[in-house]
Amino acid sequence: MGRLIATGELASFMQKPVRADAERIAIRVAEGWVKSKATRLTDWTDWPDPIPEDLWAWAIELASIAYSNPTGIATRTVGDETTGFVIARRAEILDAIEQAYGGAQPSYQFPPAPCWP
Repeated sequence: MGRLIATGELASFMQKPVRADAERIAIRVAEGWVKSKATRLTDWTDWPDPIPEDLWAWAIELASIAYSNPTGIATRTVGDETTGFVIARRAEILDAIEQAYGGAQPSYQFPPAPCWP
């Protein structure tokens, strides 16, 4: 298990039982998404201790998204019942993580390279 979310926290957050194997995978997926946007956190040993509340909250929500909708579909229809998923929320969370924990971004652009004859 990773460092952001402990075993059992996903079931508590989702307020329903979860399969242990699917929980582990959803947590790994969420932590991978978080780590890809939090570029200042380059190694597992770089995770802050204790985990900041905002980072944990984003990670647990991402884990619930990965658990509930692993394929990222927008809607699912079974018979006359259609279920809609909020797929934009993942992007919103990842953007917020990048703003809060992303690495340094250049604040200017380099001029065009000179043409050499």
